[in-house]
Amino acid sequence: MDRHRPYRNGFELYALLTRQVFDMTGNPDQEAYMTVLGPLSKTGGRLFSNDVEAKPATGSERLRGRLLEVQRRPKERPPDSAREFWKELFGTDTPDHERGRIVRISRPFEIEVKLP
Repeated sequence: MDRHRPYRNGFELYALLTRQVFDMTGNPDQEAYMTVLGPLSKTGGRLFSNDVEAKPATGSERLRGRLLEVQRRPKERPPDSAREFWKELFGTDTPDHERGRIVRISRPFEIEVKLP
């Protein structure tokens, strides 16, 4: 399988990462977007994370992840960045027949990220 082609039938997995933030009343039940990684593949492939929106301020941070299953046209190449990923799904200049679509979102899971 070519690593630049989606899974059979055009399905790919991506990982959405967020971090916990407090709202103005101090409740910790809000999330801030960090980045999306993918496409994830057993056969290799690449991760893009060069455009993380907000980097953790400390040496480690607990992040919340969700797996997104996206259906895309099999002949398309994967996006080169998180920005391109979101633009392909929700951008106004992408024709409807060329859009990918999110078909499934996993329950959230917690991960610890340690930075050098």
